[in-house]
Amino acid sequence: MAKATLGAIWMAVWVAAAIAASLRDVSVVLPGREFFKGLPEDEQPDFLTFELSRGYTEKFMEKKGNMLFRDEELVINFPEDLGIPDGLVQKFEALEVPQNFTENLYDLVKTEFNLDEPSIRTLILSRSVCLVNGVCIDLDDIGSLCCPF
Repeated sequence: MAKATLGAIWMAVWVAAAIAASLRDVSVVLPGREFFKGLPEDEQPDFLTFELSRGYTEKFMEKKGNMLFRDEELVINFPEDLGIPDGLVQKFEALEVPQNFTENLYDLVKTEFNLDEPSIRTLILSRSVCLVNGVCIDLDDIGSLCCPF
């Protein structure tokens, strides 16, 4: 019995080591990260704003379909309210982003920074948001994390 338990422990250690090694392996391709890093650096903040707004708008419309959700103050006129030049909007609209990129980005920002909808809206429109605890988040914070998917 002890021999079987010891064998199971060694197997678990080996599996954990293999997973850790693969995470350090630069050959592991994360489509979202590769895509984002492939954009010109000066366009990355606008692209994050664009995609985050797209994700926010999709979530908002899902909730709005629910008759109980009627908070019009949370509406973003996408892409007009974003302050992104028309040429870049057209470029971003034409890009083929990796599957689930928009949803994954929205979920990353919401969970990583523990933001509610009004805070996400402020982040999108102002490119930064300060929380009640005094912590401020801007698009550079998100850009440095982008995109672990």
